[in-house]
Amino acid sequence: MLCIGYGRYPPANLSEAYITIFSMITGATFYALFIAHSMAYIQHVDSARRLYAEKFKQIEEYITYRGLPDNVKERLSNYYEHRYQGRMFDEEQILCEISKPLKEEIVSHNCRDLVDAVPFFKNGSALFVRKVLTLLRFEVYLPGDYIIREGAFGTEMYFIRQGSVDILVNGECTTTLNEGNYFGEICLLANSRRIASARAASVCDLFVLPASSFKSILEEFPDVKVLVEHVAIHKLLDLRKHVSVQTGSTESVNDILFGTGQQGLSSTAESNHAGANDESPDRRTMIRKQSMKEFAMNRKESNCIDGSSLEHLVKSHRRAAETCKLCKEDLQND
Repeated sequence: MLCIGYGRYPPANLSEAYITIFSMITGATFYALFIAHSMAYIQHVDSARRLYAEKFKQIEEYITYRGLPDNVKERLSNYYEHRYQGRMFDEEQILCEISKPLKEEIVSHNCRDLVDAVPFFKNGSALFVRKVLTLLRFEVYLPGDYIIREGAFGTEMYFIRQGSVDILVNGECTTTLNEGNYFGEICLLANSRRIASARAASVCDLFVLPASSFKSILEEFPDVKVLVEHVAIHKLLDLRKHVSVQTGSTESVNDILFGTGQQGLSSTAESNHAGANDESPDRRTMIRKQSMKEFAMNRKESNCIDGSSLEHLVKSHRRAAETCKLCKEDLQND
């Protein structure tokens, strides 16, 4: 108590009492200022953690007010803890306030692990990668959350930064996607409904690309669109293997696009060897149309995707398939 003027001996006269009162007031004032400045400094140093604590307090009050069950309370707590990790700040607002080059540099740094893991970005130019990264939105999904549902209209595609996602067709898991994979682009390309459901198998960190941004990017970078369409048709074939096992079909992408299966290749080779070069295009077209028709019919039977949407996707890719390096690689492997 020495700092506020308290001593062993009380004041003996009025003047000493005035001095004692002045000392106590002065000491108490400096003590209060010290505490106030210390608290302000602590809050200023760790404002993000303070905002998170305030937000979490609001969440707890909301849970109590709405009477949410314990399992929802636990999932809500896990969501905030994983997404914000004890610190909260408005990253979107921060990025909106800075210049475009600086924003691109920051986003590229934040998504560098995604760029290294996703083949989607490896086939594109640096301009394409920067364009996509600035349009991505970060989302978190907990185990058991349905990211997309079969039969729903698609408005987004997803890139997996961390975690595992189960792909389900008719309620059965056909495959599991991990870091570096992407999904949801097929219905955006084919203008159709979702052909499968995606469910988080673990806590997943995903980057989301809206459909409008996806389509505008493919229009600006047609070479990337060709590659994306090729991979999408591959995914459709893989789904068919799981759903329509009874058909015993083994089409490849080039069977559908060019009619270049074993029969198509041998027929084309025989025609060229016989010198019937003028018949080769007709033969090739006939095989291609027949493969397309059979493929669309089998897709209807498997209920994976309607024939009109599939035909739209394959026709779109066929127009540029001659320049698709993935198609050329498949032809060499065949």
